[in-house]
Parts: sequence; C-alpha cells; structure tokens
Amino acid sequence: MNYRIRRNERLFEFFQIGKNFSPRMFRLGLVLALIMYGTFGYLDFYAMPSNYSDSWVIRFAIIGPLLLIAFALSYYKPVFRYSKIILFLLLTIGQLGILFMIGISVSGDLAYYSYYAGLILVMLWACFVFRINFTTTVYIAVTTVLFYNITAIFYQDIFSFPFGSEQSLVLLNNNFFHWCLLKNVNSI
Repeated sequence: MNYRIRRNERLFEFFQIGKNFSPRMFRLGLVLALIMYGTFGYLDFYAMPSNYSDSWVIRFAIIGPLLLIAFALSYYKPVFRYSKIILFLLLTIGQLGILFMIGISVSGDLAYYSYYAGLILVMLWACFVFRINFTTTVYIAVTTVLFYNITAIFYQDIFSFPFGSEQSLVLLNNNFFHWCLLKNVNSI
C-alpha cells in the first residue's frame, strides 16, 4: 500500500508542469506547435526531395491531426486534467516523427544532415512554452539523444563511412549540440 502511494507520487512529479500552466497556455502551445511543425513541411520539398511525400504524411496526417485533437479536447475539463500526459505523448510522438524523417532521408539530402535541429526545436518548445519539470525534460532529452544515435547508426548506417568522413563528422557535430542541450536543460 505504501509503495503504491510513493509510486503514484513519483508519477505525479514526473508529469508536473509549471505553476502558470493553464488551458489557454496549453492551447497556445499546441497552436504554435502546429504552425512550427507544419511550416517546416514546406522545407521538406527541398530538404528531402526523394521522400518529401513520406514526411508530409508524418507531419500532416499523423502529427497535425493529433495536435488538433488535443486542442479540441482541451476544452473539456475532465480531459484537461490529463493535459500533462497528453503533452508528454505529443512531444514523444513529435520527436519520433522527426527521427523517422531523419531515418528515411537519403545521404545527399539536406534533411540527412540538418533535421537533428528539429529535435532541438521541439525540446526547446516544450521547455519554454510548457515549462516541463526537470525530471521529465531530462528523460525526454536523454531518450531523444539515444534514439537519434540509433537512427544514425542503424538507419543511416553512419558506421559504414570511414571515421573522419563528412558523415561521421556530422554525427559528432549533431551529438555535440544534443549533449549541450542536455547539459544545459536544468537552466531552461
């Protein structure tokens, strides 16, 4: 019984968001996410010309509708009670969507090298707009870096290129920026 209470307290702390969190702030954040995620869809046509239609499916058929559903549900008080969990799931799905786009990009595409920045933007969006607590932010940042490296190693096959090649240096560069974000996450 005592273990169950402590477990529930830890779960509550994990999903706790800043004190100024309100339905209005939640909705504004979702609208900003929809605009940001959708606007970058325009760049897909140029950044990943061979697979832009797949990235549009992720952006406009999966992530966009999920954001709109969360926005609509935020007007119902019983559902808003779970907004922190909904936000966590949206953030996770958004990150996975970007990782999938990185995974399907071709070596010559701009997205192959630069879409890691989208992962950083989503993290900053969550930290600044929603002020997610430290524990949740660290968890999301660490899993993002981990899954980015899994994508780079297994889907982009980075280790098939010689060390010192452009691809391996890009991986080191991208990891540097991800780890800097992770290191400074407590000051956000």
